[in-house]
Amino acid sequence: MKEILCVIPARGNSKGIKRKNLKILNGHPLIYYSIKSAIKSSGISRLVVSSEDQEISEVAKEYGAEVPFFRPRELAEDDVHSVFPVIDVLIKLKELENYEPDGIMMFLPTSPLTTRNHLDEAIDLFFQSKKNVISVQEFDKPLSAIRLIKKEKLVPVIEAQNYNIQRQDYQHYIVNAAIYISTPDKLINSQTFHIPDVTPYIMDKEFSMDINDIIDFQHCEYLMANNNNK
Repeated sequence: MKEILCVIPARGNSKGIKRKNLKILNGHPLIYYSIKSAIKSSGISRLVVSSEDQEISEVAKEYGAEVPFFRPRELAEDDVHSVFPVIDVLIKLKELENYEPDGIMMFLPTSPLTTRNHLDEAIDLFFQSKKNVISVQEFDKPLSAIRLIKKEKLVPVIEAQNYNIQRQDYQHYIVNAAIYISTPDKLINSQTFHIPDVTPYIMDKEFSMDINDIIDFQHCEYLMANNNNK
């Protein structure tokens, strides 16, 4: 059986929402939902939470995740991308246990609506395609609608012949910050999941919640409450 290591990076000093990973969402800490889905997944062989925070580590272990070591403090700063704690886990498990999985998944705890079925489907796609897999959702605006503000003026990111394009005339996707899968060697060598040859795993918008601020959090609470009432 193929071995998939899932790493959930969860630092304690989040800025958008203070102590975000432990903030109670619909009766449970936010991190509970990603741990629950990963444990239920039939494709994930091992689940590790990477954190520099004692309380997050204890909560993660209570819900069934491994926390074999603390994340180095320098990998928990605001300007450090989540991929680097994942690489840190890979390297340490290789050194300490001679453990090297067939695939490495980064599953962000800010995606509480991602289910075990999404994880399993993404893993199947990874082994079928033999390429990195990144989850995406449909983007409901044309690229010509995106603007930068330079010197107090709106500047198109791309030039377009028709700025009045209708929604049915385009189909774009954005990374939804939920699931990322690679082989260990590709990830360590490239230092990113975003290599040129990547297979998209398309998720419906209703499951693609990425919690970054309190508005996202409140929206997710509403969605969960609404689903529970059905």
